[in-house]
Amino acid sequence: MTLDDLRERIKDEVVLHEGDVAEWQWRQMGLPAEAAELGLSAADFSRLVNQVSQSIAPDLPRISDVKTSIQTLARQRNKQLSERDIQQIVTDAERARLTRAFVVDTWLPAILATIPDSPTASSAMATPAADPLTNLGQTTASAGVTRQKIRQILAGHDQLIPAGVLRSIFVAIDDDPQRMADEVVAYLSEQHFAAVNPPQGDTLKDKLLSTDWKHLSSWADAPYRDMLTKEPVVPPRPAAVTPPPSQNRPVSLPPQAEKGLPNWAVLLLAVLGAVGILWLVWLGVSDRQATREPTSIASDTTPAKRTKPKKNHSATGKSKTKRTHSESGSNGTIDLGATVSRNNEPTAKPDTPYDEIERAVGQYGERRASQGSKWGLWRKKDWMILPIYDDITLFSDGRATVLVNNRSYEINRQGERVE
Repeated sequence: MTLDDLRERIKDEVVLHEGDVAEWQWRQMGLPAEAAELGLSAADFSRLVNQVSQSIAPDLPRISDVKTSIQTLARQRNKQLSERDIQQIVTDAERARLTRAFVVDTWLPAILATIPDSPTASSAMATPAADPLTNLGQTTASAGVTRQKIRQILAGHDQLIPAGVLRSIFVAIDDDPQRMADEVVAYLSEQHFAAVNPPQGDTLKDKLLSTDWKHLSSWADAPYRDMLTKEPVVPPRPAAVTPPPSQNRPVSLPPQAEKGLPNWAVLLLAVLGAVGILWLVWLGVSDRQATREPTSIASDTTPAKRTKPKKNHSATGKSKTKRTHSESGSNGTIDLGATVSRNNEPTAKPDTPYDEIERAVGQYGERRASQGSKWGLWRKKDWMILPIYDDITLFSDGRATVLVNNRSYEINRQGERVE
């Protein structure tokens, strides 16, 4: 015996015992002794058994289906299988990677031995017959007989009908395959069975035999329940009764609610958006016009830039020139020319805008502007330095020079005198 022969022996015993072989059974079969002759220890033999069992594990469900179909067929044939039956069994077993020699010589006899003999088996065996199919009747059965036989075979499978069982029906019953397929489909539909996998094949029989069929109570959703509609087969039903004309009127469904906004709402939103954009543009234009400084003096009439005033020391002493400009205010009349403090710092604040303004810009963005005969500094729509001086320069290094009554001094940006 070679190592490959030992593997096949182990595989055959695993199939015969359906994967459950005890250690004492292996010793009873004598396989550990044969493994020892090949130089394998007891541990090596155990590892070899595990390897063979794992390799055959994926095929055990298919092997179980073939065994079920053999048992069903053997009961129908009173354990008298024809050559045609045996060939079909061998073909199905080879798909599960079983050898023909094992199936015919070992597995099939072992399965038949577990099936009890029927009451008519002895008489059937005593009577010589040219073909075992004679016990079931090889003549074409009527539709009622075929339907009854199919239902008897399938009645024992309440949750799962393997494809092998359906295949045994077509082998055991000698009738028109199309009519038998129709009866099988009718039974599957009535008993609420659905395909486990997508049915495949050109004919209805091929589709039925291409997959197992499972009862709908075993799963929540049957994805392949209606995949036999390519060749629809419907069991006989009573003639449909036409309802009265009053019940045959078309049912008007309520209008579905519109999804999204209606057209008038979309149009209103578009108009409001356009108005909002125009309003924002108008605000921007107005703001730019409001921040723009008036330029009432043309370029050709703009006075030349004044130079820094110089102190004028006359021989006759200090002279004061008063210019009055009366304005009506909350405190009465203000004399611009006479409102000079003891430190020669003017304090009055006129309310009227400038008469003229120069283009030159100083350190803080200020420009020289006059009001009447007085000069000040204008910046950003307001007086930075009030127009109360006889003359004034632009700021430089934070200081500006002013001239009041022929006397000059420097001021800061707050208009305060600095030394």
